[in-house]
Amino acid sequence: MATFSQLLAGAYAQQRLGQKESEGVLGTKIKESEDVLADALRAYQEASDETGREFEEYQRRGKEAGAAQTAISFLNPIAGAVVGGILRGTRDKPEFRLNLEKAAPGFYNILFGKQRQKDLISSVEGTRKNVSSALEGSLLADFINTAAGYYSATQMQDLFKGDDSLLNLTQDFGYTDPNKLISTYGDM
Repeated sequence: MATFSQLLAGAYAQQRLGQKESEGVLGTKIKESEDVLADALRAYQEASDETGREFEEYQRRGKEAGAAQTAISFLNPIAGAVVGGILRGTRDKPEFRLNLEKAAPGFYNILFGKQRQKDLISSVEGTRKNVSSALEGSLLADFINTAAGYYSATQMQDLFKGDDSLLNLTQDFGYTDPNKLISTYGDM
């Protein structure tokens, strides 16, 4: 039969063992939470970078649409406006695509780092709103650019309609007439 002190020592040993196990589980959970947050942050950066590249492509295609509209507008302003509007309207719209739970499984169930989790969720939502706002402004700018291109082309056509005098205007510097060239510069 065990003495009272032996029973206390056994209970204390079990308590310490349970405490050590809890500390080990706790440390594992902290590490898992940190890993999940790191994966989520990395996925957010990658999604942000991809969205930035999509915006660059979107802007480049918008400039190409403007150049095509300008070139076609010299021949026909209405056709130029239609082509410019179609090219601008059919560009692929940039999107911020990120599902945190897919990118970092267990993201919404982490035990530690709740403030960092909230901050990252807020950043994702803010980025989505910024992309949406930028596209709304871009659509308005596309419409204005198309309308301005049409207006400019019609004004240019009205300015030069029936007036070929600007096309025939040349200045003779004496280089085309050998006699005038010699009389101006003499016999060198």
